[in-house]
Amino acid sequence: MYLSIPSATFRDCLTTARTAMVTRGSLPVLAMLHFRITPEAPYVLEVTSTDLDVSLTQLIPLTEPGGPGAVCISLASLTAIKPDRGTPVRIDHAPLMKQFNSDTPDAQILYVKAGHSAAAHLEILPSEDFPHWTNPPGPEEFTCLIPGRTLQCIAESIAFQSTEETRPVLNGVLLSPDAGGTIVATNGRMLAKWQSKVTPQEVILPRKACNVLTKLGLSSATCAITREYDDHNTSISFRSSKSVLHTKLVPGKFPNYQAVIPETDSLTLNSAITFADPVGISSWLSSLPVPKHTSSVRLCPRLPHFVDIIHEQGHLTVTAYLQNNPPEIAFAPKLLATALAIIPGTLHLTDETSPGVLRHSHALAVLMPMRITAPASTESNESAAA
Repeated sequence: MYLSIPSATFRDCLTTARTAMVTRGSLPVLAMLHFRITPEAPYVLEVTSTDLDVSLTQLIPLTEPGGPGAVCISLASLTAIKPDRGTPVRIDHAPLMKQFNSDTPDAQILYVKAGHSAAAHLEILPSEDFPHWTNPPGPEEFTCLIPGRTLQCIAESIAFQSTEETRPVLNGVLLSPDAGGTIVATNGRMLAKWQSKVTPQEVILPRKACNVLTKLGLSSATCAITREYDDHNTSISFRSSKSVLHTKLVPGKFPNYQAVIPETDSLTLNSAITFADPVGISSWLSSLPVPKHTSSVRLCPRLPHFVDIIHEQGHLTVTAYLQNNPPEIAFAPKLLATALAIIPGTLHLTDETSPGVLRHSHALAVLMPMRITAPASTESNESAAA
């Protein structure tokens, strides 16, 4: 196998490959990249990295025909190579040549030429040692188009997903074809839902795959769902012009999220607060020092068009449109800051003990309130108008 690619492409390839790799125990093969050149024109270099749960294959077109073949190369060894800017990187795997001065007489030689650097012998493994997916979908199976809006919603859902190992079914995002396409994520304290086209079958995409999709920055993709002998081995693949992401799905059934979301008609009858600058409020809340004990932030509506936001570390008065005399209510500062930053809409309230619903366009967030333990006070030297 031999190939030649630009140095910039070489660096970008290594950076992208890291998004799907983690150190797992003593499996040295997971620290390797699998290089494969397609045997027929148009020749494409496939660079695959994996952590056994998520596999990412980069598709790099070759301007010059390369010798077909496959080999595993250590990522650390490739990262140590510093190619000259503007100089192509040539990788030449010579399996029939031996390095006789090596401790292993049968060691194979992999030459890497990058500008003025000399030919380097890198750590390699046979292609067969790499953990490939047992049942990868064929190109004809990628029939479902995932638009860029859906990929953006998946990226936004990461902030609402749980990280608790005791509740693995919440460590991801639900993609459901109900109501034309529904995306739901929750960590038990807040829930978010978006409306957008998704997969034809209901699946739970794991958090790791959501992170990789976000880092790839795809404008759109096609997907294929692969089911093996039972539902516990279900996987999904996303394909774009530059990459293919293959991941296992989270087994189990997602909680009944519809039970905690009020009907649309009831929201219009409730009290509501529409902040003039929700993103600015989110930034202010995020800048507050994090106390060692559990704290809350209180929203105290003040007619005709002000809301006092009171926290033990500061006090902010903001302008807002008030509907039906909203009640005072308290939320966890981090949850409120996250929700306002991602879904900067109208906050619908029933009373101080019922969940608040933040609604904007085709998305909404449900926030569980906290108990108000002290009377509201708007007297503070740190008050400011936003």
